[in-house]
Amino acid sequence: MRSPKHLASGLLCLVLLGGCDQSGSAPLPADAPVGAAAADGMLPNSAFLPGAGAAPAHASFEGTLQLAAAEMSTNPAQFAKRMMLDRDTQLFPGVSLSFFTHGDHLVPVDRDLIRVGSLKTGGSYWDIFVFPGRVWSEPADGAWSRASFGFALTNPLEGETHNGVAMFLYDGDEVSDLRYQIVTLTSPFYVEEFFEAWGQLQVLHDPAPIHGVGALQLDYADELADKLPTLPWDELGLAVGPEALEGSDTPVSPQDIIALALVRDGVLYRSPCYTPFGELPYCDDQRFGIWSASKTALGAVSMLALAQKYGPEVFDLPILDYIDAAPPHNGWDGVTVGDALNMATGLGEGSEVIEPNENHDGYLVRYDEWYPLASRDDKVAAILTATDHPWGPGEVFRYRDQDMFLVGVVGDAYVKEQEGPDASLWEFLADEVYRPIGVRHPVAGLTLEPDGSIGVPLMQGPLWSTLEYLARIAALMQNHGEYEGRQILHRERLAELMYETPTRGLPYGSPTDAGIRTYHMATWYLPFDAGEDCEVELPYMSGWGGQRVLMLPNGIATIRIARQGGRRGQALASPSVPAALAHAMRPLCS
Repeated sequence: MRSPKHLASGLLCLVLLGGCDQSGSAPLPADAPVGAAAADGMLPNSAFLPGAGAAPAHASFEGTLQLAAAEMSTNPAQFAKRMMLDRDTQLFPGVSLSFFTHGDHLVPVDRDLIRVGSLKTGGSYWDIFVFPGRVWSEPADGAWSRASFGFALTNPLEGETHNGVAMFLYDGDEVSDLRYQIVTLTSPFYVEEFFEAWGQLQVLHDPAPIHGVGALQLDYADELADKLPTLPWDELGLAVGPEALEGSDTPVSPQDIIALALVRDGVLYRSPCYTPFGELPYCDDQRFGIWSASKTALGAVSMLALAQKYGPEVFDLPILDYIDAAPPHNGWDGVTVGDALNMATGLGEGSEVIEPNENHDGYLVRYDEWYPLASRDDKVAAILTATDHPWGPGEVFRYRDQDMFLVGVVGDAYVKEQEGPDASLWEFLADEVYRPIGVRHPVAGLTLEPDGSIGVPLMQGPLWSTLEYLARIAALMQNHGEYEGRQILHRERLAELMYETPTRGLPYGSPTDAGIRTYHMATWYLPFDAGEDCEVELPYMSGWGGQRVLMLPNGIATIRIARQGGRRGQALASPSVPAALAHAMRPLCS
């Protein structure tokens, strides 16, 4: 392996000098020596993409890059808490990344979460995702080709992603340093800063062939062929009339929203993926942290899938029958996994005021005693000490991540009971739900177990998702849990979740003009008056910072990926805005 310190002159503006023409990736003067300057400041995202004079790459790429950990340059320069859980939040993780090419696509071998910080490997706080990108050549680069790809830093404790783009150059076995920048994020929690970052990393290149690369290329070709048709948001305006799009969260500011999407008749319409530095490269393949929208897409979906395979009785499983620890009081007696899915266990913190019921009452009380714990048993032990409210299970909705976590604990124990000790709930979901519907590379946060076994899915989130993955999950739920003739989710219980039966969830807050707001089976419901005797309750997934997936009875789904915390930006549009847009396209009431 070798890492060239001085390549031939006549090369790179971007990776090595940190400067490019603002309109694209046109190189700086060819006599600039390689490595003469470190990356200095943020660039337009277009600098990481083929310029106007780009041509196909001179050669394919196959090999492994070993990136050295290095301090990131950030804006703001200093974080309020640089060290978090004894890890450095301003250190880019040292990591090994393997790639191959398929045509002009640069494809990472590992599409899963690459754990670094969460395993306490090196000093960084961050784990990393790497997404497919492109290879090409620029006229001024001589024999060198360029390769760029999307990536995201995250931590399984956090529901957000810090999304960016990176680029390197290659010529045979020689590889340049790697230039990167982080340009947007979904709303953060532990690391409070809405930060941008940039830097240049030293690279060691191993050109050894990738094992099984032929099969990987065939798999990727299948993946490309299977993608949902995707059209620009403006095409939606042409289809339904531009007046129908007025007020639908557009025009938007990159301070608030990353992307909007609408799924109609199997076609995904999406806005540009906004960042302060231009459109986010490779947005269709970028994963986003969707926070508590995972509760529906992961928690509810898991129980509906178990119900389809083993019977709807799974919703009645007593929690205490599937955990090893004993609670300090009898408040957990009779509490079922269905109660936990409804966040109605009757346990938790906060006041005893329930008229009106403030659903977040007590939500973050003692939260830090539980949130950073890594293993299933440690998390369960902390949960069991919750205060016993005077009401019983199934009576009052109080929003609690801890309740949703128990859905995963019970589900995992139940799968092991049915299928053997080596089975896991996560493998069940990946193999029997997500991959069959086209979510080819599902990734969720899991507990970290001391014996190295597959952990329990963190049902409270994160389920890191692309726009297309969210569209596919929503479509499965709108299609009665059936996909290509196969029943994947329990039809009757899913009908209950979608409010297609008389069953309704528990109320919260004060009534609105349109009706009472409710929560049921890890799903929120919007009372909506569309006029003309059309009053409906619309199910939607919702996550911190404005993440939302609205699943409408007319077959349309809307998606919003946002970067707004409760302490910044203007108020984002309520679910009634995309509901009105969808109603204008196709009536919500038939």
